Amino acid sequence: MGDNTKEPGWPVSLEPTHHRTIVGAVSATGFEFVVEGLIEQGLLKGVILRSGGASVSLKFEGWSRYQELRRGAPSGRVAFMAMWSLTA
Repeated sequence: MGDNTKEPGWPVSLEPTHHRTIVGAVSATGFEFVVEGLIEQGLLKGVILRSGGASVSLKFEGWSRYQELRRGAPSGRVAFMAMWSLTA
């Protein structure tokens, strides 16, 4: 969303037919679940529409998280470790 917003606070229209795969949702119900979760976490401000789409904008915390992701900041406890193997 951060790349497609005209300015901070500007609402963006999201449609499950196009955006559900971007957020990793298999269905329109999954898309709604993800959007509701982001609103509840305080990353987005907006509403889910009767059509199943959403009109949302990034809140301050959402912009902060967006910048972390753009910089490649660690996102949690998951890590990758490469190790040599002596077996051939």
